[in-house]
This record gives sequence, C-alpha cells and structure tokens, in this order.
Amino acid sequence: LVSIDTSARAKELGTFYRARFARVYPLYFLAFVFVFIPQLKHPESSLWAQSLASIFLVQAWFPSLALTLNSPAWSLSVEVFFYLSFPFLLTLFFKIGKKAAAILIFVFWLLVQALMIRYHATESLHNLIFYNPLMHLATFAMGILSCFVFFQLSERKYPSYFPTLLWIGGTVAVVAAIYSPAVAFAHNGLFAPIMGCIVIGLALDQSRAASWMGSKPLKLLGEVSYGMYILQIPVHNNWYMPLKKHAPEWLDTPVDFYGYCLVSVLFSTATYFIVERPARRFLQSWRLPLSRRQNSD
Repeated sequence: LVSIDTSARAKELGTFYRARFARVYPLYFLAFVFVFIPQLKHPESSLWAQSLASIFLVQAWFPSLALTLNSPAWSLSVEVFFYLSFPFLLTLFFKIGKKAAAILIFVFWLLVQALMIRYHATESLHNLIFYNPLMHLATFAMGILSCFVFFQLSERKYPSYFPTLLWIGGTVAVVAAIYSPAVAFAHNGLFAPIMGCIVIGLALDQSRAASWMGSKPLKLLGEVSYGMYILQIPVHNNWYMPLKKHAPEWLDTPVDFYGYCLVSVLFSTATYFIVERPARRFLQSWRLPLSRRQNSD
C-alpha cells in the first residue's frame, strides 16, 4: 500500500483489510471463547460489557476493560485502530511530505514518551497511559516511516556492510537498553527508532546471517508466534491447574517454565494448521463466488 500509486491504493485497501481480518480474528475469537466459557461459572456483573468490548476489539479504549478476560488482547484492540488509521496516515504523509511527516512523528513520539515518564507510576492513569491506542500511534507511524526509509535506501548505493552494521548495532543497543533503567519506560515505543533500524537493516541485508533468519523453520515460528501470544492465558491456565493439583512441587521451577513453553509452541503450531490457515483461506476467498457471478452476468 505504501509503494503503490494513489489511484490503486483505494482498490487495494479493501483487500488489505480483509487479509488482516482473516489473519487476526479467527484465532483471536477462539482465544476469547477459551477464556469466556470458564467465566460463566461465576460471572462478574461486568462480564457482558467485557465480552462485547472484546468481541468488537474496543477494550483498549476503556481503561477499566483494557485487561479484562484475555488480557494480552488489548494489543489487538490497538492494532485494529492502527489498521483503521493507516489510510489517513498515508494520505497525510503524501500531502505534507515525508520530511515534514518524519518531524511530526518524532514530535508526537517525544510527547508520548514524556507522558509515559511523567505518569507511568500514577496508578489511576496506568491503564490509560499504557494501553490506550492513541498512546501507541506514534510507534505505528514510525513503522510506516521505516518503510519509506527502506524504499529510499534500496534505491541508493551503500557499503555492503551497512545493513549488517545497522541491525547488529540496533540489536546491541536494545540489549543494552533492556539492562538499563530506561526499560521501565519501554512499553509505549521507547525503542521504536532502534527497532526500525533493525528491521530496515535486516530487510536490506544480503548476508548469510540475514538469510538464515528467513529460513523455513524460523518463518514457521514467526507464523505461530501470534498464536503463542494470543493463546498464552488459556494455555497457561490449562497447564497451571493440573500441575498445581498433581505436581505442586514443580511450580515455579525450570520444569514448569520450559514445560509451559513447549506446550505453548506445540498448541500454537497445531492451531496454526488446524484453525488459522483454513480460516484465513476461507475468509480471503469469501467474496470470490459473488465476483464470479458478477463476471458471468
């Protein structure tokens, strides 16, 4: 969408939205069902409000609902906002120019970081500061900006070691930051500029190291990582309860941790092949019969 011309962009936007819905929602809804059904045994008074917010992916807009039911799903609520804002951000970028857009994004990012540093420890504002979609929009905008930078660099000549230096340097910077006090403020995209450098470097790099990261096993792991994320609560609940009942001495041990990790990878891989891929194919071809009838008419 970033690379195509304006006249074709509107046509492709519908395809983009359908593809994102097909990629994200089937497993998201399955995870919702897994956490919703146990709640029916002892339902809270706000269960239906929580459920509606979760089903329509708007929970992150409401501080009191942001982490209800399947708590990791707040980020999917934010992601939906990103998708809806995408065409407007693109229009703005092309209208005001890339340099002006870069300055605007950077100023917005600084504002978000200032709010994060100032109010991150304020309990009454915690969910608003940490989970509201607007607090993460600058990070998404930086991702779009990184795409523009990638296209510009791909058309220029640079030393062959530059991409490798870019992503390795970025990786070292992130690791160093993780072990610094700055990690306390990292939630709202503090490391977004560095992550952009890593992604751009890897995308441009033609070395063996970068090629290895694009190998089939790692690609598959990347595909199933969404399932590992969105299913982590139901998987953990179904791992923790039997372990607590039958082998409580293993709780909070390496057996507990690595056992859960293994179950999570295996279950997410299974759902990828059994649920995600078939649902994605079905939803992406959903309107195909209609288009064929129209062509035949």
